[in-house]
Amino acid sequence: MEQPIISLKGVTYKYPDGNVALDGLDLDINKGEAIAIVGPNGAGKSTLLQIIAGLIPISSGTLTIMGKGVTADNVEKSHELEWLRRKLGIVFQDSDVALFNSTAWNDIIFGPLHLGLPTEEIVSRGERVMEQLGIQHLRDRAPYHMSGGEKRKVSIASVLSLEPEILLFDEPTSDLDPRSRRGIVDLLKRMTSEGKTVIVATHDVNAVPDFATRIVVLKRRVLASGDVRTVLSNESLLETSELDVPEITRLFKVLSSIGYTTSELPFCIDEAVKQIKASSARVHVHPSTVSNMESRCDP
Repeated sequence: MEQPIISLKGVTYKYPDGNVALDGLDLDINKGEAIAIVGPNGAGKSTLLQIIAGLIPISSGTLTIMGKGVTADNVEKSHELEWLRRKLGIVFQDSDVALFNSTAWNDIIFGPLHLGLPTEEIVSRGERVMEQLGIQHLRDRAPYHMSGGEKRKVSIASVLSLEPEILLFDEPTSDLDPRSRRGIVDLLKRMTSEGKTVIVATHDVNAVPDFATRIVVLKRRVLASGDVRTVLSNESLLETSELDVPEITRLFKVLSSIGYTTSELPFCIDEAVKQIKASSARVHVHPSTVSNMESRCDP
């Protein structure tokens, strides 16, 4: 059996004031998975990402990434984790943390430039990620002249330009307009299709079925881990974790309560379309309407 690309065993993290953010957490993540980490505020989601990124040291337990141990001593001596910086990228929720150059272009190529890559390769990477995210128009713009959504895209581009094997995202869809949010979800799906390992800490339960191959419910430790339908169908777990089902699922629950029959509740638009088409004897669905609705939940 293939070794997990990331393995945490009994991981605990205590803040300097003694508060416990993670308490005996066990979690294995396989190469190529798209993991959604969900949970209430204070569950330890951001802390977990920072630990995996080697930014803060674990208080106890073990962390292994790509078969190599990452210890508190490694984190203190950051040069010992140079190999991890080349393999893993993290996109913070606060984009201002990542943007410190005079223009978007300088932020985007900052990483590749410091990897010592040839100029042609640096330029190629920068232009490629700008095109992927549709931000060519921001090339010469200063971060303080960007909207929150524009900053988010540039910070993501600055990480993608490093071409890491593992990508960590902290609330990537928060505070985005619907079009930008859809673009980020499509990006997450594309990264997974390219063989990247994607780990996303999010409150956006509506986005989870669109990109995740597995959902992990966190509340200082792992409460549940499994496929999206199984986990989000566990009502007692959702109540304990202060979570809710996606809005499309809640809609169909209401429809079921007033007589609309469905074989199983949909968790995304694509599943809802299938349910509606299956009941076309009772509901008229114009073919052009269905064909224009995008498939949103095939990771």
